[in-house]
Amino acid sequence: GNAGDFELDLFLTDSNGKSINTLDPSSINIVSALDTLFSPVGIAAATTLLGGPFSAELLIDQSNSMAYNDPMKLRWKAADIFLSAVTPAMGGDEVQLSTFNEFMFGLTSYGPFTNNGHDFDHAVDSLSNVLGPGTPLYDAMYAEADSLAVLSHNSNKALIVFTDGDDNESYHSLWESINHAKSLGIKVFAIALKTGKDTDTQVAADSKWALFTAAMSTGGGVM
Repeated sequence: GNAGDFELDLFLTDSNGKSINTLDPSSINIVSALDTLFSPVGIAAATTLLGGPFSAELLIDQSNSMAYNDPMKLRWKAADIFLSAVTPAMGGDEVQLSTFNEFMFGLTSYGPFTNNGHDFDHAVDSLSNVLGPGTPLYDAMYAEADSLAVLSHNSNKALIVFTDGDDNESYHSLWESINHAKSLGIKVFAIALKTGKDTDTQVAADSKWALFTAAMSTGGGVM
């Protein structure tokens, strides 16, 4: 009839990034619409297999479009939180920080992979306003997949991309970058940055599709 069941997967953390898995059904509420009533019927916790120590590449878009697609510079706040959480006490996790735009010769990395994210504090403090023309996103993804494969030390490898996804400068195609990452065992996690001020709806749709495709094709995630 007019009723149906669906499942929703949630990953919840506290302000320190620690997972929360002690919720009961009353903890979740979905606001009902005019003609739709949502009634939670249960919550179950699921645990994934331990992937082991990770090697993560933070790849941050510093093209001019970021001035209006991420005006609050939230990508840098997020990067700072992530980097601060990578410490020698984490048991082997490591991270590298890179940015890209045409002005910066496509791609710039700010040090080797390290198990101390605070090694990049100076870069985080000084780069938030350094923007340039061009968005060689797919070239940057391709190159950083090589960096992860050759320079990192853990088999659990993740490429984390903060971008609006509007590639306009690459020699490599989206699928070349995706297949390259897959061949190297690298998962792409894409953070799509767009405030809605872009009036070209087709460009926005294409950007979201590209990031979703890269994430899902490599076993990563997108938000």
